[in-house]
Amino acid sequence: MIGLIPRNRTRLCSKRKLQNVAFHFSLLLLCFIYILIGAGLFYYYESANEKETSVKMIKELKLKKKSFIDKGINLLNNKQNQIKYEEFSLNMTFVIDDYLKELFKSFDNYIKANVVEQGIENSEKDYKMLWNSRSSILFSATTMVPVGFGLVTPLTTSGKICVIFYGIIGVPLALVTLSDVAKFFTMTISKITQDNMFLFVCIVLAILAAYPLTGAFLIYSNTSLPIIESIFYCVTTIFTIGYGDFEPQISLVWLLLFVYTGVMLVTICVELIGLSAIHNIHYMGRQVNKFKDIAGKMVLLAQKININRGLGLGLSQLNSFAKFGIMMKVDENGRTFEVRDDENSYKKETAVIMVNKYKNEILGSNLDDIPLIDDTTLDTSLYNNNISSYKDNKYVDN
Repeated sequence: MIGLIPRNRTRLCSKRKLQNVAFHFSLLLLCFIYILIGAGLFYYYESANEKETSVKMIKELKLKKKSFIDKGINLLNNKQNQIKYEEFSLNMTFVIDDYLKELFKSFDNYIKANVVEQGIENSEKDYKMLWNSRSSILFSATTMVPVGFGLVTPLTTSGKICVIFYGIIGVPLALVTLSDVAKFFTMTISKITQDNMFLFVCIVLAILAAYPLTGAFLIYSNTSLPIIESIFYCVTTIFTIGYGDFEPQISLVWLLLFVYTGVMLVTICVELIGLSAIHNIHYMGRQVNKFKDIAGKMVLLAQKININRGLGLGLSQLNSFAKFGIMMKVDENGRTFEVRDDENSYKKETAVIMVNKYKNEILGSNLDDIPLIDDTTLDTSLYNNNISSYKDNKYVDN
């Protein structure tokens, strides 16, 4: 039985690893199935609307084209012999402007604009649908991330309601899936860097900087897009800006891998920077609090030492009081004010009054128990504070 324990533990560990792998794989599979379900729903609602709208638009364009031709023919038949060429040209310009205005109104709807771009004849014979399998999957996947290219958008009420509920469920699912994959990515880099946080951040930032440039170079090499537009597309895609002004004609699988991997890298970098900033802020806050505590303890220690020392008042301190009395006078309430030149005869008396006053305040203490005042300390408010502290703590330490 003892020999079977390691085998059982090994089997248990293998089973747990298999369960973890199955969970992560199931999460990826669920995300993939959810994208396909969303793509199917969007295609179902929007493709039917696109077909109906394109047929109506072709009929409208034919009528506008016929009206334009008829107006031009009428101008030629009715007035070519009666008006000059300049007047005919002006009237024809008005007819052309009216026709162009009607065409420009079509660009308010991307389906109608697609019909105009393809042309009436081509649209009628072989209209190229905007809502197809590629665009539906791309729209569904970029709604979950969310990048939101906007190359095609739902126009029907059913499609818009579907987007609302699809995003409410799909966005959290995509974020959880990306975070789960990012965990394995960070664990791999942590093993390489041996938990060196600085090296880890440098590697991730280097990968993030090289990733859009590499993707842009591949797009530039395999499509007709210029290098600047390729870089622009890659950066706006992985940072989930997604203007949707153009789409590189590359494989849908590689495009989705590029989008999701780039968003994952950006998420990791944002989390690292955020955690680092929060850590530094908390660290600085703790250091400030520690500094306050240390400063407070130092002040209390200084006061304690000053009180326990019992600084005496000898001849030098009496001289200090005498000098203080030369410049200040104290009334019976302890308030001080300057002495005028004609009061010099009361200078010594003023000093004696102040000494006797503070002596009596200490309840008959010896003069040696009065705290020390330097020759430069001439502010009685500071002295009053020292006396109060001394009276409050005189019998505590003893």
